Amino acid sequence: MADYYTLLTDAGIAYETACKAAGVPIKLAQISVGDGNGAVYNPDASAKALKREVWRGPLNALFQDEKNANWLMAEVTIPSDVGGWYVREAGLWTDTGILYAIVKYPESYKPVLATSGSGKEFYIRSIFETSNAAIVTLLIDDTVVKATRAWVMDYLGRQLAEGTYTKAEIEMLIAQSSALPVGSMVAFPIDKVPVGFLEIDGSVKSATAYPDLAKFLGTAFNKGDEGAGNFRLPESRGEFLRGWDHGRGVDAGRLAGSYQTDQFKSHTHEYDTMQGGGAANSVSDTIAAQSNATSQTGHITGGAGGSETRPRNLAVMWCIKAWNAPINQGNIDVAALVSELDVLKSAVPVGSIIPFLKAAVPPGYLELDGSVQSIATYPDLAAYLGTTFNTGSEPAGYFRLPESRGEFLRGWDHGRGMDAGREVGSWQKGSMVAVDTNIPATQTIATNLVDAAAARMRGGYDSGDVGLYSGITLMGVNPQANVALPGNIEVTYGITRPNNLAVMWCIKAWNAPINQGQIDISALALEVSNLANMADFTVIYPGGGNKTSPGGVATNSRYIAANPFPGYHVFCTAQVLYNGEWANPEFGDHFSGIGGPDRYGHGVQANQMGNSIIVQTGVNGLVYPNALSGAPFLLSATTGVSPLPCRVLVWRLKGVIA
Repeated sequence: MADYYTLLTDAGIAYETACKAAGVPIKLAQISVGDGNGAVYNPDASAKALKREVWRGPLNALFQDEKNANWLMAEVTIPSDVGGWYVREAGLWTDTGILYAIVKYPESYKPVLATSGSGKEFYIRSIFETSNAAIVTLLIDDTVVKATRAWVMDYLGRQLAEGTYTKAEIEMLIAQSSALPVGSMVAFPIDKVPVGFLEIDGSVKSATAYPDLAKFLGTAFNKGDEGAGNFRLPESRGEFLRGWDHGRGVDAGRLAGSYQTDQFKSHTHEYDTMQGGGAANSVSDTIAAQSNATSQTGHITGGAGGSETRPRNLAVMWCIKAWNAPINQGNIDVAALVSELDVLKSAVPVGSIIPFLKAAVPPGYLELDGSVQSIATYPDLAAYLGTTFNTGSEPAGYFRLPESRGEFLRGWDHGRGMDAGREVGSWQKGSMVAVDTNIPATQTIATNLVDAAAARMRGGYDSGDVGLYSGITLMGVNPQANVALPGNIEVTYGITRPNNLAVMWCIKAWNAPINQGQIDISALALEVSNLANMADFTVIYPGGGNKTSPGGVATNSRYIAANPFPGYHVFCTAQVLYNGEWANPEFGDHFSGIGGPDRYGHGVQANQMGNSIIVQTGVNGLVYPNALSGAPFLLSATTGVSPLPCRVLVWRLKGVIA
């Protein structure tokens, strides 16, 4: 055996065995020290007290060893104002006064400040082994317990090593608490800039007001006239966004955030060679054929074009995430902080338009498909969009989403002049292309493909709604080639498009699930009530049973179970299963016959005793036949049946056991 050790006493082992059988925890409350009656000795498991106790006090701590699951460490601090003796032995005591463990301690002198002129706080740690550390509980009086500096440093060291954060790490996590990082670009379909965002309008901003965004953008978009302490936002008004090439080779040589003007791809259209001059080649005032042309065409001018080449699109307001944490972010109205925090509960504000690469709408979003939605179901989104996209056909209490299917998004002009006169959220048709299949002499501009679908696929244009281009005449070098729109041949026109990736545009419809529709409030209240009841009520099965296989109880027996609500008063009642029915069997005694001398004890009862539930059965029987109509077991009951399945219904009361 080691020179110094902790030994469970015989009384402690018996106490532990009884606690396990009753299903109650082992409660350790105090530690005592002694001087061994003047000499070091080897403690014996039969000990019920120390040889000579000199001090007793409450345990400071009781915790499980990290490497040995059944090892427990008990600690105590002896204050500086007691002492004047040697410590050679120590003991751990239960709350019922049993010496649970005895310690052989290395001889150490404990001075006392009042008589020795010096003093020290004496720190004792006892390590002992139990078969189940989980059932051992520490009882302390937190008005007198104290921790040593060594214990505190050791504890803090272990806690910090288990993944706690420093102040700098916490601040970083707060700053990154939004799933949308600062610098994210998000499209919005109406002229409302959400909290935490700025419109990307090329304006100059203060680095002090928006430090996170200033750090992200740096001087990437500065022109040199911003002034000290300022930075410039990029310009998105009237612009389409294009994926950065980043080494792919489709749009090589560009930097992220760089601007690019519009242009046509170099291409060739085939058509017949025309002879100059003569009425046969005069087509209109807007198209001229040079005189005396022989083997080349004249200059061709068409009046069907616009001021830019563009795909069909939806005007949106592009905004940039400017801040996440509201701490020191400049121009924040403190009075509006509560409202702002509500918005910041979600990383993406209601009304944000987000692209998704799969045909699965995530929770909190709706596809932008022009559909009609209920205001009661989506109140936040309805408040944001209002009636902006309503057509007048919506029923009362409904609003309409914008339509984005098949559309490109374009930055709202917002006074820039690139795409003037448009409202945010408005639709715009695409630039028209005059094109036809095959190469007949009567057509204006044609491809060498006969099939219209193949021409659209290989030519890179879309078929559009011919009705959108009414009043336009496509004119060519041959008067027979003039085609007035709308016509009845789809392939005489098309609309342009850039390189693109098909995505499903969705709008953020809600953040908090409170009253966002799809939730039955009355059912929710009932469910909450049920959950509350579940928390205050349970069923236990004495005799080692469960709901599927209830344990049986026998006559003249006592069963002990742990209180399912430790520390609380409970109300409990026992029931037995007899003839297929659960019922309370009552508890009492009766004369065995009318006027007979013998009494008959029967029934099953359950009572609380501290943190235990005691189930007691009758001496002679579990059920008793009764002629009363309200009795659970009538005269047909068999008194001698035993055992019977038993359960105990337990309700937690509000009061806490003193």
